Amino acid sequence: MLKETEEKIRILFAKSWVQWLMAILIILAISWIYMGRGVTSCSTNTVAALGGDSTGGIAWSQWAGGNDLNWGTVQKSNYPFGENLENPQNITSLVFLSIYKIFATLTSPICGLNLAILFGYMSTGLLMFGLVRWLLKRFDIAMFAAYAAAFVPFHVFKSLSHVNYVYGSTFIAVVWAFLWMLSRPSYRRAAIFGLISAIGFYFDGYFILFSGLLISTLVGGQMLIELYRILRSRKNGYWKGIKKSLERLRYPAFGLFILALLLLPIAAVFLTQGERINQSLALVRSDIKVETLTYGARPIELILPGANNPLMPESYPALRGTLLHNSNYSESTLYAGFVVLILALISVGVLIVRKRRNQKIQRISYKQLVFLISFAAVVCFLFSFPAYAHIFGRSIPTPSLVIITFTASWRVLSRIFLVVHPLLVLLACLGLWQITRPWRWVWRVSLVILCCVILALEYLPSPLGHTDNVKTQVPLIYQQLAREDDVDIVAEYPLADFTYTPSIFTFQPAHNKTLVNAANASVTRGPFAASIAGINDDQSLPVLYELGVDRIITHGFQSNNPFLKLIYRDEAGNS
Repeated sequence: MLKETEEKIRILFAKSWVQWLMAILIILAISWIYMGRGVTSCSTNTVAALGGDSTGGIAWSQWAGGNDLNWGTVQKSNYPFGENLENPQNITSLVFLSIYKIFATLTSPICGLNLAILFGYMSTGLLMFGLVRWLLKRFDIAMFAAYAAAFVPFHVFKSLSHVNYVYGSTFIAVVWAFLWMLSRPSYRRAAIFGLISAIGFYFDGYFILFSGLLISTLVGGQMLIELYRILRSRKNGYWKGIKKSLERLRYPAFGLFILALLLLPIAAVFLTQGERINQSLALVRSDIKVETLTYGARPIELILPGANNPLMPESYPALRGTLLHNSNYSESTLYAGFVVLILALISVGVLIVRKRRNQKIQRISYKQLVFLISFAAVVCFLFSFPAYAHIFGRSIPTPSLVIITFTASWRVLSRIFLVVHPLLVLLACLGLWQITRPWRWVWRVSLVILCCVILALEYLPSPLGHTDNVKTQVPLIYQQLAREDDVDIVAEYPLADFTYTPSIFTFQPAHNKTLVNAANASVTRGPFAASIAGINDDQSLPVLYELGVDRIITHGFQSNNPFLKLIYRDEAGNS
């Protein structure tokens, strides 16, 4: 009777829909733990930090745009002109903005942020689960992969400020589509590869670089494999080998053709609006070589745990702070985990065993699979370095120098980790699979569970499930402003300094006054804003008076203009 029951349970858990349901529930539960009240009280509590780029960026735009799918021109900022929130460069964020707008329109701007983060965790975990389950037919390893891919510290930090960088799922989908095409080549699968590859180009401006690197390295890696096959075909004649390789390469080529067609709208926008877009970006950029030195990745960061890991010594955050190279934790926390890195190295080391390197996984040889993933991971990681690496007193150019020679659009190259990490996780899964293949299922599952536990401790953030409350954590200066019913128009200084911009617009919904300040950097640095940028300049106060400005708020300094009367000053020095 007991054996029959065990057999029924085994058959039930072997069903595909059961495994997918379990994966959904487990990843949802972990996401809930990580997000805390961002899930249960999503309209008042947010995982995204108040005063950050998300709450003061897209959440503000959604509020100012009437919590609708179309933001258009709003009158709550850049008084008296208003501000158009539908910029031409938004086409490169079309997919993410659509996801966010749908969530926010159905709920609220803040809840939309939380749901976008939740969807990022879920999509990343489930796509990695699906990819590994498809490759290895192992539910346990697929769940390990799901956790490793979704809850890496980089994602946790990015959920605080740049919500779209929680979507490692974008690149996992590209890898899956490429391998799916290789497993059974066809024009249909190649077209799907091209279609999925295009998503990243419409997800975020940085994802254009990331997707381009990933697609180039995957296709380029396959071309190197075909070149190797041609060189090995000398016994049967090079021409025959070339012909076979070209037949195989026609499918990736067709996928790239489909991708090129899908990118025509972006090309059209940049051809017609490129100068305007470049001017807008230039206003918030400094020397690109200096920027890459600050925000480029360092190899050691792969093995440096997050500064917020509670299991590290009390002295660790201070030590970690000395290794920031003028960057910040959000951009430099690239910890992959020792479990992931060791297992990834094992997957590569297995190549020395002839019997194992020639085995097939989804009709792809193990050595081909490992080479493609490793090649993509290494090349992409090299492009995340600063333009110059300083070694033994010498400046050595890195691959990223090629990028910044042609464009200054991408300054935070460490974000390429978003592409590198899923590839490392995939290699780790192959290593774990190779280790446990000969074992009984009990020992297999036991080792996978142990790896999951260790990785969970490696990735553990503190505080777990922390959120900010948009109702109770409003700065005192804005609480005072909200009580002043006779005030309509407000100017906040410094007017042309972006330091306070996210905070200014994060809390505008709390007081609901119209701002002279503009959210768009190109407007803030425009001629009108520049003419009143100095609060102590002779022309500024008369212009503000003529505009009907009721209140002036200063941040980080106290104005000594004798024509201004101090009404209120909070504990933070804002007045």
